[in-house]
Amino acid sequence: MALLDVLASSPEKDKDGFTPDQRFYLGYGQVWCQNMTPEAARLQALTNEHSNSRYRVNGVVSNDASFAKAFGCKPGSPMIRKPACRVW
Repeated sequence: MALLDVLASSPEKDKDGFTPDQRFYLGYGQVWCQNMTPEAARLQALTNEHSNSRYRVNGVVSNDASFAKAFGCKPGSPMIRKPACRVW
């Protein structure tokens, strides 16, 4: 991952209380951040082939062991999926 290569050559320290790994995931989540009414979410689910942004973020990172490690998520917490989905 490009981020890991950059951090290896010039390690950053925590910033604003977050580690570089945590800031990566915060940025990923912010890209998809939006407010949506339940009615709009239902309409999108029925008419749009793309998943709702909530699931684009939570669905992906809840299967990612590096996310759990970055935030210290314990097994059984809401952001840890058991069993995790592994595609690649």
